Amino acid sequence: MAERKRQLVSSELTEAALQLLARKGFDAVTIDEIVTTAGVSRRTFFRYFASKEDVVVQFLADMGVGIHAELAARPEGEPPS
Repeated sequence: MAERKRQLVSSELTEAALQLLARKGFDAVTIDEIVTTAGVSRRTFFRYFASKEDVVVQFLADMGVGIHAELAARPEGEPPS
């Protein structure tokens, strides 16, 4: 249960950050805006991420893991196209 809650909070923070970053640009977004949008405290943010850069890096790393898993699941003899 605790792990599920942790994942939910992390996902909420990531989603809030990515929406703001897409709309305003990386340099214009503050941690305060992210936590307000996600409905959590700054302290909670820093339990999950070291910085707003860390949010983006973690998102991309998770996406890479997903892509790798999808590609690994494809049939071995399948053509690349």
